[in-house]
Amino acid sequence: MNNVHVEVKQLSKIYRSPGEDIKVFSGVDWTASGEKTVAIIGESGVGKSTFLHVLGQLTPPTEGSVCLNGSDLTVLDDNERAQVLKNDIAFVFQFFQLFNDLTLRENIYIAARMNYSEKEAMERTDSVIDDLGLSHRKDHIASLLSGGEKQRTAIGRALVKDPALLLADEPTGNLDERHSEEIMDLLLTLQKKRNCAFVMVTHNRAMAECCDEIYRLEHRRLHPLEEA
Repeated sequence: MNNVHVEVKQLSKIYRSPGEDIKVFSGVDWTASGEKTVAIIGESGVGKSTFLHVLGQLTPPTEGSVCLNGSDLTVLDDNERAQVLKNDIAFVFQFFQLFNDLTLRENIYIAARMNYSEKEAMERTDSVIDDLGLSHRKDHIASLLSGGEKQRTAIGRALVKDPALLLADEPTGNLDERHSEEIMDLLLTLQKKRNCAFVMVTHNRAMAECCDEIYRLEHRRLHPLEEA
C-alpha cells in the first residue's frame, strides 16, 4: 500500500503588483492520499498550474503550508527544498522540456544519474525505457521523436528516480485524442507500478475522469467535483 500523504493548509497565492493584487487561490485546505489518483480541473487561467507549482515547490505560497508525509515543505531552507525536489517530487509538463540534441536514453539517464551511481542509473534508465515501450527508439535524437514519444520520454525521466509524488501539468495538452488516451493509460499504469502519489491538472474532462478523484479549482478554492 502506498503511504504517501499530501496535505495543504490555508494555502494562498497572491501576485502583488502596483495598484492591484491578484489572488489566485486563498485559504485552501486539501489532502491527497497516495492510494488515489487525483485530477484538478478548471477553466484556462484559473490558476491550476500555479497550484501545482506551489504543491511541487517550484514557487512559494503567499500563506499556508504544504506537507508531504507530515513534513512541512514550506519551512525548509533552499538546500533542503532542493533535496526534496531531487529525491521526492517529479513533474511531467505539457511541453516535454527535453534536451532536443540528446538521445531518448540520454534524456532519461541524466535524470537518473542525479540520484544513482553510473551503473544503477543506466540499469534504471533501460528498465524505464522498456516500460515505456521505446527500446527501439532509445538511440534516436529527441528532436526527431513524435509528440507521443517525447511525452513518453518525459514520463520516463520523471519516474526513473521513483518519486513519492508525481505531478503532471496538462500532460496530454499537446497531443491528439488517440495519443492522449495512450499517454493517460501509460501514466496511470506506471504510477501504480512505481507506487507514487499522482496529481494532475488539466482542462480536459475526459482525461480527468481517468483518475480516482476529481476536484475543480473555482472561485479561488478547490471543490470536489460534485460540490463545484
